[in-house]
Amino acid sequence: MFRSRRRLHEDKADFGGPSTWPDPQVSYKDSDPNVQEGTRQFALLMDKVADLLGLPEPVITSGLRPPDRQVKAMLGLWKGHGSDYVIDLYSNKCKSCSPGAGDTARELIDLWDSNRRMIIGGVPEEVVEQSMEILEKNPLSAHQSGNALDYGTKTNPGNSIKQALDYIQSKGYANFELIDETQGPGPHWHVTVFGVTQAGQEFLRTPNQGLGDLKEAIRWMLRGL
Repeated sequence: MFRSRRRLHEDKADFGGPSTWPDPQVSYKDSDPNVQEGTRQFALLMDKVADLLGLPEPVITSGLRPPDRQVKAMLGLWKGHGSDYVIDLYSNKCKSCSPGAGDTARELIDLWDSNRRMIIGGVPEEVVEQSMEILEKNPLSAHQSGNALDYGTKTNPGNSIKQALDYIQSKGYANFELIDETQGPGPHWHVTVFGVTQAGQEFLRTPNQGLGDLKEAIRWMLRGL
């Protein structure tokens, strides 16, 4: 059996987990790991699957987003991709976003577009505060409730994140929505977690030494080549 090629990151969050999984610490970078329990279990699934398949340890690049973090993330999308991209993302692509998310995105975009000249040199504090007020009143992303994770492809290079996600999906270990945001600035895989299944719970309780075999690990690694 392959062992996971661990990468060193200064930030670690202890997500607990069954005593049969000896590595309850999950790596994260520039993000808030205080997510909901089901999301914590999904992060453990990703970590355990990576170990099973000999993939690099996954690093979470966005977790819980209070309004200030959500504003920062959306401003980055707006600056990097433009207004239409942000509106389409929250209106159409994100099926797990809050009802009315598209309208909230439009309200934010209108605010930013009307202050575009000011924002070019740095976002004025009053614009940030107005944006936060909008999001406090009308949350739109599963990140705001702690039910979503991002895995950035710059921090997690190659195809290892998609391989782990494909494996979890193929085994029915969790229910989740996957949004491909890997193109352009800040590329990442967005995962909204609906819950870990009974099969996923059983997987977390089973030592990796008792799962699969070398052929399965090789087969899944070759999928990414």
